[in-house]
Amino acid sequence: MTMQNSQTEQNLAEEAPPSSITDFHWSKIRLGFIFSITLTLIVGLPLTVVFDNAWLLAWTGVLGLFIGAIITARLAGTGELLNGAAIALLYFSAVALFYMIGQALEFLPDPLPGLPADDSTFFFVWPMAQIIAGTAGSFVGGMRRKISGRK
Repeated sequence: MTMQNSQTEQNLAEEAPPSSITDFHWSKIRLGFIFSITLTLIVGLPLTVVFDNAWLLAWTGVLGLFIGAIITARLAGTGELLNGAAIALLYFSAVALFYMIGQALEFLPDPLPGLPADDSTFFFVWPMAQIIAGTAGSFVGGMRRKISGRK
């Protein structure tokens, strides 16, 4: 009877995922985040300063997030949407902090030029676009796996 119980326990242990496996692939998320920030700094920041338009920084960052999430999904081997959402959250936190410091030092332009003080379009649309770009990038990056039939 003990032989059968140990065999059953062994089968259950083989079927259960290891405790180290999670939905988040932090090392890959870090790479996607670094790519997103790098693209924003190299392309978006100069465009924003030259053309005095905060939307250029925002949309360059959204594009960087989308590509970074695709890279993350490919490297992680999964289309897990939480990875893209995590990149977007880290990205928004870092860029919002940088943007507030840059605006306080008068290095970056006002995000609402010509808009009334109570118009918060930029601060609503920009984070929403980031979440969409992060999760959509993870989905697109994981599509190849789903199409080929691999899990």
